[in-house]
Amino acid sequence: MALSASRKKKKSRRQQQQSRVLLFGATGGCGSQVLTRLLRRGVLVTAVVRSAERLSDDVQSHDNLTVVVFPNGHLFAGTTRKDDGKDDGNALNDSFTRRLDRYVRECECVVSCLGHNLTLKGMFGRPRQLCVETVRQVCDAVARQKGGRKDIASSEEEEEQKKEDENTTTNTNNEPLRLIVVSTEGVSRFDGADPKRGALERALLKALYVLLPPMKDNVEVVRFLHELKETNETSTPSHRVVEFCAVRPSDMRDGEESPHEAHAELQNGLFDAGNTTRANVGAFIADLVTKPETWARWRNAFPHLLDSK
Repeated sequence: MALSASRKKKKSRRQQQQSRVLLFGATGGCGSQVLTRLLRRGVLVTAVVRSAERLSDDVQSHDNLTVVVFPNGHLFAGTTRKDDGKDDGNALNDSFTRRLDRYVRECECVVSCLGHNLTLKGMFGRPRQLCVETVRQVCDAVARQKGGRKDIASSEEEEEQKKEDENTTTNTNNEPLRLIVVSTEGVSRFDGADPKRGALERALLKALYVLLPPMKDNVEVVRFLHELKETNETSTPSHRVVEFCAVRPSDMRDGEESPHEAHAELQNGLFDAGNTTRANVGAFIADLVTKPETWARWRNAFPHLLDSK
């Protein structure tokens, strides 16, 4: 069940005219940097989190922030029973799926800073396809909006939806939804544009793909976005419903925002990794959201983000 921590006061006319961003992973290392900078730039943000308590006090009290809490995670509701009585662990969260239509309807941009915790549960527990399944569901929600279809809900859910919609501003922009995801330099572009990795590095990445679900999740996100790019390249602008940017940082670390550079192709491999400060990831994504020229340069692309030397 989702618990909304959003404020119930009526939006001002100025807020109704502002763009809104739907943000996943707002309490993580990169997501928190993105959230802080978007709020500083006056962007309205809807943050989907497991716990609002992990947000800083100054962020929680910000007038431009709406927090939606799914205590058990937004993607899966838990486990369901198969005919043999065993749990399959893959029950889709219907509450999130229904609400996602509304979130997408009021947003111009979706940012996913999701990742897997580096614990046994985080790496091998469910949901194993957290990142790619979230991206798929966002794109499906956009397709439903463009197709004019609505999800079937119970009368009680419809009444709740009406109450929430009273404080919702529909995005009337006909431009494609902008989807920004944090990826990794461990995944190469599927069009072969990145420099070829060495044999040892390719073997290591193949092993990680088989053995570590988070690695497979990251690869499948880039595969999905590559297919989306191919679709966009063969479609007229009026038929594109989602455009994306997959930001690929190098070895991430904490630190202050500093000069940084984005490159169309990978500049290094895993064995000679560069550095990317999480604050710089936040700044670059905030630029993608708020600066049209930055988005025009990097839409439908996989930029490799590095701290300047």
